[in-house]
Amino acid sequence: MSRWSSERKSLILYACVAITLVVVALIFFSYFYKLPSCTDGMLNQNEEEIDCGGVCALKENGGRACVIAPFLMSVVWQRSFLLTLPNDEETIYALGAMIQNQNKNIAAQKVPYTFTAVDEKGNILAEVRGVVNIQPSGFTPVFVRAVDTKRKKIAQTIFALDDARNYYQEVQEPPQVRFSQYVLDVEGENPNAEVTVHNESTKNIFDMSVLIVVYDSEGSAVSMSRTLVDTLSPSASKKLYFTWPNKIQSNKKPLCDALVDQFTPELCYYPITHFEAYDIYQ
Repeated sequence: MSRWSSERKSLILYACVAITLVVVALIFFSYFYKLPSCTDGMLNQNEEEIDCGGVCALKENGGRACVIAPFLMSVVWQRSFLLTLPNDEETIYALGAMIQNQNKNIAAQKVPYTFTAVDEKGNILAEVRGVVNIQPSGFTPVFVRAVDTKRKKIAQTIFALDDARNYYQEVQEPPQVRFSQYVLDVEGENPNAEVTVHNESTKNIFDMSVLIVVYDSEGSAVSMSRTLVDTLSPSASKKLYFTWPNKIQSNKKPLCDALVDQFTPELCYYPITHFEAYDIYQ
């Protein structure tokens, strides 16, 4: 009887010790262990680098995309396009720029920019601020229409883009969009263009801006236009139309006036040859 009581006491003691150790371990674990997060300074979860990429690139987790190549965004060109005729009462310009993003899966959302238009003496004629969503792996045009310079001529257009690294966001699956059936008519007094856009992704596309840039034979941009596609269903297509109020003015050839007959001034300008279409998302 005494032997059984002794064994029973030992079992109870061992059980108490085990329970005490478990409680101490749980307290220790809860005090010192912290769930992985995107701000813990450690490489965990499915992060590509410490606290970035993977789940940390999701918007609800702060949109912390890893920037392997720290700054692969650049401004390719910036310029102004005269929209009115010399005898018009107003002098209205459109301003345009082209941004190149070499990051394959990284976009930049709502990056601030500034257009500054100056005359030949450096006086500021117009300053326009806005934000742009830069698409991954390609080109993103920026377009501002109807800038009134009070009958003064723009000599230079300066496009300043904020440091896009502050606005990076990883894009897992960008919409698959394709353009076809390009038609451009610049011969008449009311130039127009049309293009068909195709949604080749499996999801609906909402609030997509489509910008077109018209180029001359030298590859220089001579005009831009924009339209909005509210909704485009998967596998759907839509024809888009663009118009201009006056004839598109092409770029002038250097030292041409002295070599070309005054009755054929059009020979002094590079011919307008084609346009490219770009999809931009709000």
